[in-house]
Amino acid sequence: MAGLKLRCGAAFTLIELLVVIAIIGVLVGLLLPAVQTAREAGRRAACQNKLKQLGLAVHNYADANKKLPPGYRFVIPPGTASPVFNTLRSSGLGAWAWSAFLLPYLEESAIYDQHAASLSDPDGVAPTGGTVANGLGTRPSVFACPSDSELLVQGINGYGTSNYVANYGVHYSGSSLDHHGGQRVGYVISEPFRASHEGVFCWNSTYRWKDITDGTSSTIMLGEVSHLDRDWNYGRFGGLGGVAGNWPCISRQMKDDGLLMRDVHPNHPINSRLPDSINASWGDHDGFGSFHPGGAMFVFCDGSTHFLDENIASSSSPLGTYQRLGFRADGLLVEGY
Repeated sequence: MAGLKLRCGAAFTLIELLVVIAIIGVLVGLLLPAVQTAREAGRRAACQNKLKQLGLAVHNYADANKKLPPGYRFVIPPGTASPVFNTLRSSGLGAWAWSAFLLPYLEESAIYDQHAASLSDPDGVAPTGGTVANGLGTRPSVFACPSDSELLVQGINGYGTSNYVANYGVHYSGSSLDHHGGQRVGYVISEPFRASHEGVFCWNSTYRWKDITDGTSSTIMLGEVSHLDRDWNYGRFGGLGGVAGNWPCISRQMKDDGLLMRDVHPNHPINSRLPDSINASWGDHDGFGSFHPGGAMFVFCDGSTHFLDENIASSSSPLGTYQRLGFRADGLLVEGY
């Protein structure tokens, strides 16, 4: 053994090691966006499926009741003082949301059964707060978009939150929305009485499919809203870390309905959010929106789902593509979305 010598392999130099590390870093940098894109694609597909479930539930409700659910049920109790609007704004009377009426069609009978008597009673008023015990402080998974991971489970008055709200059509104060090719044939949307609206849902609405004369395949039924898309009444954060929508009810009739419905007004395009510095008021709120890059997901009245680009044509005169999709009966052709 005296004549044997051990031969060791040459070690990496510091420069070679740094080159290898740099190459690994470049590969990770290239792969990470692809992984993130794949994950977002999965979240978007899950969101799409949830909207499809909600759309199907609306159809099942309509088949059973021969009408669509109301945007929310507006109940005026006997002896309500005049003016009705101001009284109900401060009364604290709860109003059932469109989505609460869908519970039996979403496999949420456990929650529905607790409130079936009130929901089935035309004069039934909703509880003024949500708790885990009454089920209204929970959030069934069908109401949560996976991309909005920061949305709290409980929102205003403890009600369960939701990423999906109904299409009101137009919600604007003291102005007119002219359409029909630029002709001055407009709808004056007078707040707070909401004398006119052009969507599919409103307070005490009882629309049937035949009322959607533009066609169910070209009319928005429901859409997304994120916790950054603020309601006019509560602002963006509402002191709760983020408010998108409610699924069961609102605590004050005719005051909190931005938690249940949003509009397609040109002032409120998809994913266009007002700065935090602007105090919310009647006309200052966000429309539909999401955390999906480039747009938001919607379900149309025929049950089909569509991802609408945030840059979709939006205008009041002539009426833009986005507004035409939001109006149920404007009689205008919709194309190019």
